[in-house]
Amino acid sequence: KHALGFVKRGHQVTIVTSLLNSQAPRNVLGINIIEFPVKGGPLPNNFYKGSLVKYILYIRRSVKEYDVVFFHCWQIWSTDLLIFQRKKKIDARIIMVSHCSPRVNFSSFLESFRSLILMAYRRIFLPILIRKFDDIVFLSDKASGDIQWDYRYTLEKYKEKVHIIPNGMDNFIDHIGPNIGINVNQKRKFLYVANYDRIKNQKLALEVFIEVNKMVKNV
Repeated sequence: KHALGFVKRGHQVTIVTSLLNSQAPRNVLGINIIEFPVKGGPLPNNFYKGSLVKYILYIRRSVKEYDVVFFHCWQIWSTDLLIFQRKKKIDARIIMVSHCSPRVNFSSFLESFRSLILMAYRRIFLPILIRKFDDIVFLSDKASGDIQWDYRYTLEKYKEKVHIIPNGMDNFIDHIGPNIGINVNQKRKFLYVANYDRIKNQKLALEVFIEVNKMVKNV
């Protein structure tokens, strides 16, 4: 949706992603798709692997060739490997969209080990990356939680880079609803699409909907 919006405005758009089908560049709906056989992040059980040098060299060319380069999420190869690009050699405007700071949790030995690595990542790695971006988009101005560490740090050190753009949907039900069998005229329904993970506590969201169902008719 993001890319299609730029295409409709007449821009040339390229999406870089992990390997899905083939490494051959292709065009989908006017969007250039380039895939790299790269995976991972800073954690030992899923450490950066694949064609890392190839991607780093591609990014080095891209920040000179393109006008704007968007990155999404910390703690993933596609963003983290920007660490090897010197800021003064970046001609493009580079924009980060943060979906939250890496979360730490000391509820068990394994979680504590994982969290110690992520704390080092946050304290050492993230500040270097944050300096490289011209703008950083946050989905909320909430600053009190553990996963808002990147927002607090950026707000304190680089306030001019901070932009708040909340999550939203543009006519989602009108476009998607009929294709998945939702009849919005019949009754209210909720569709939640996400990566399911214990850390995100989606179980709590389901419990909330159960309570809403008791209080609100036609849900």
